[in-house]
Amino acid sequence: MALLIGAGVPVCLRAHTVSQARSIALDGIKQRGSDWYAAELLGYVAVLTHSDGYTTSALAETLTEERRGFLPGTATVIDVAVSSDGKLALVSDAQEGSGLWRLERDPKRRENLTGSRSTILDRGFGPVALSSDGRIAVIGDAASGDIKMWDRNEADDPKRAVVRTGDYKERLLDVSLSADGMTLFAGFENGSVEVGDSESTSRSYWRACVSTHPAWERCRRQRTAASCSPSARIRPSSGRSLIRAIPVRARGS
Repeated sequence: MALLIGAGVPVCLRAHTVSQARSIALDGIKQRGSDWYAAELLGYVAVLTHSDGYTTSALAETLTEERRGFLPGTATVIDVAVSSDGKLALVSDAQEGSGLWRLERDPKRRENLTGSRSTILDRGFGPVALSSDGRIAVIGDAASGDIKMWDRNEADDPKRAVVRTGDYKERLLDVSLSADGMTLFAGFENGSVEVGDSESTSRSYWRACVSTHPAWERCRRQRTAASCSPSARIRPSSGRSLIRAIPVRARGS
């Protein structure tokens, strides 16, 4: 009989299906925070009933929010670095300073990670980096260019390992550590990059030169420790990056 009534019936049935799917999705949204399993289940049912931008985004937000954690007490976060195992975070906050957070998940719950601040390393703030094992923490001061390194070999009593006094005219934009925490990279607003290698060998310095600076060819041709030593500074042509090797304290020293 529905086919005899005309084309309006399928359209009406489709509108009813869309309305029903969105109503189910809304019910799922209301379950967030109280019953994540029900929220997910209703989200999936809504998408199966009718998949559109509303139902799919509602399900995606539910799946994301369930696993989203918060660090209580943070104010104006400048930068965050996380260890490879996801258990430690280094957070730089303009009001609270830079500190380490332990990230934990309750095995009995499906909900979010929780964070507890374990140590305030420095009252300054700026770009931060953390080695993959969480042992080496780096905190840079965006304004002065100071770079401070902390050794967490003793997790409960971290030691400041290296202090780089900033005498730069350009702002420090970013710092990064290699996976083993042995090499430090620092980038500045004028395009300059400092590369520190704990081995402090000419070979290490060449490796830093090769990817970014045309003077690598001169280094390669001369093959002298004097021209390519870690203490050497290469003056780039206009618009090129400045690379300078800076020593980083070796592991276990």
